[in-house]
Amino acid sequence: MALSFSWMLGMSARPAQARSTAEPTVGTTPVLGDIIFNEYATDGSDFVELLVLAPNLDLRGLRITDNELMTGTLTTGESVFTFSNDAFLSEVPGGTVIGVWRVATTTNPVDTTVNAAASDWKLLLAPGTGIITGTDGLGGSNNPTLATTEEAVYLYLPGPDGTSAGTDNVYLDFLAWEGGDGAQTPTGLTYINLPSLADNAFYTGLTALGNDVPTNWSRYNGAPTALTTPGEPNPGQDLSSLRVGDFYPAVSSASPANGATNVPANQLLTFAFNKPVTAGISAFAISCNSVPLNVTGVTGGPGSVFSVTHDAFPVNAVCQITVKAAQVSDVDANDPPDAPQTDYVYSITTAGTDNAPAVTAHSPASGATQVSLKSNIVITFSEPVSVAGNWFEIVCGISGSRSPTQTTESAGPIVFTINPSVDFSPGETCTTTLFAAQVNDKDDTIQPMTANVSFNFTVTSTTGTANAAPTANAGADVTANVSTLVQLNGSASSDADGNMPLTYGWTQVSGSPVTINGANTANPSFTAPATVSSLSFALVVTDALGAASPADTVVVNVVNQPNQAITGLQIAGPLTGNTGSAGSYVASITAGSNVVYTWTVNGMSAGTGTTLSHTFATAGSYVVAVHAQNGTSSMDSSVTVIVSNASTITLTPKAYLPLLTR
Repeated sequence: MALSFSWMLGMSARPAQARSTAEPTVGTTPVLGDIIFNEYATDGSDFVELLVLAPNLDLRGLRITDNELMTGTLTTGESVFTFSNDAFLSEVPGGTVIGVWRVATTTNPVDTTVNAAASDWKLLLAPGTGIITGTDGLGGSNNPTLATTEEAVYLYLPGPDGTSAGTDNVYLDFLAWEGGDGAQTPTGLTYINLPSLADNAFYTGLTALGNDVPTNWSRYNGAPTALTTPGEPNPGQDLSSLRVGDFYPAVSSASPANGATNVPANQLLTFAFNKPVTAGISAFAISCNSVPLNVTGVTGGPGSVFSVTHDAFPVNAVCQITVKAAQVSDVDANDPPDAPQTDYVYSITTAGTDNAPAVTAHSPASGATQVSLKSNIVITFSEPVSVAGNWFEIVCGISGSRSPTQTTESAGPIVFTINPSVDFSPGETCTTTLFAAQVNDKDDTIQPMTANVSFNFTVTSTTGTANAAPTANAGADVTANVSTLVQLNGSASSDADGNMPLTYGWTQVSGSPVTINGANTANPSFTAPATVSSLSFALVVTDALGAASPADTVVVNVVNQPNQAITGLQIAGPLTGNTGSAGSYVASITAGSNVVYTWTVNGMSAGTGTTLSHTFATAGSYVVAVHAQNGTSSMDSSVTVIVSNASTITLTPKAYLPLLTR
């Protein structure tokens, strides 16, 4: 058998020494089910991937080899790859994905730091440092590449003899190719057949339940261009419940970003945090040219993304934005830490000019003919405006004049629909005038339109049945997830007297600005903002004779995907124990996100997090219970532990994750 992972850690060439069996550990020594093969490749840039299932494992001295066990003896001529004594391997958090590469490349850089605060839960290991390449001690030599036929691969710790040559090794996981070669499966492990001879394969499923399962291995081709990504969770895996410990909440990104220029006066501020937090209006402060600016609203909490509204920015100003650490707190129960370490402070520069509002469209169009006797006037502005008094006048040759008091107005602040109380007369020409002084924008520096706007149209001379205005139907309100594609639906719009086809005009009325693709079609689309918000859109349709409908609006509520409901809560740990000895208990779930765990022992609070270490002072029966909760659901689980006096029983205090049976 020829297996080669000529793989080491890091990029430097400094030598690394194998860990002595007498050396004290920092984390917990892994046992069966604590760490598994998660991905395996045999072509291209070969790699193997491991998934850490238990918290804070000491992986120094861990070994990967194809030393096949054959009827209790080991084959010869095989390579052994030993995790070194580097400190970053001494306490690896649960949920870490370890990708080990045969060749380091610029697209797969070495990463030897698990940085929870940056949501980085991976180690990417490659030639250089950290892994020692050797042989099995039985005369083998290092192989140049991975073999592609009849292989079995073992993940293990050396036994009492401290070498890979003995049969006393502590085996943690095992794989074999389909068809196998008669390799012996270590006690307690299941024979895992990869789906096809020498193919790449990855594991899917809820690995937190225990050791991996043959039916959950899937094949893929073409590493490293395959769909799987070494060092990242494989499809279908949610590792959030595996990760332990706590870290400071912090702003991970802001929009507009630090140093942004030409920021519009009404630009929404968005902040993404590295974990769910609570934050109200008092958590955010804005100062432009050293003058405080009022924050008017905050949405998104508790959660990881917040949207902040404010009074309009001044023109051409430098604005300092602060997220106050003392006003932000995380929502988990692992405290401290609870608040960010420092304030998050950055600056932006606002737009240098404040344009006056302008008319961007109107219906009927200038010079339009055959306009319906019942037509409405629809005005679209370049930005939100406020109108006052006699802001328009419609003067017609036969039916006379109409001011705001002789009409009904709807919509705004961008699209206004004017419905005259008295219909137009057949054949007359009408002129609509918008008076600049009565139309003002609503931003920081309020200013009117620069000039009056006028347009005329001619009403149809038909004296028969009048052309009725069509009816716009913008569809039902929509709920969409952040950053997803949203499609509006105006296809239910109609025209009672059949003057088809209709023309469509969509305009955003409120909310974070988005780009509408196909605004003149029945079904336009846009990409939802990356923050929780509410958007409003107006639809006006015009029939073939030029009659425009009143505007109809639709609201799009942009939400964060809700927490995944908790299922399958279990506790793994010893059910018997000695007085004075600590028992380690681990909570696991089949599904769930943003879960907070709370432990009790005989009803008394005992700790938080996925793992509980508890020392029983006296003999007796104890109920160890955990309560799992997120914003969507909650679940409880418990086990009974029998504790005896230390003098009468000897136990191993290491908790085992349960193996799946079949």
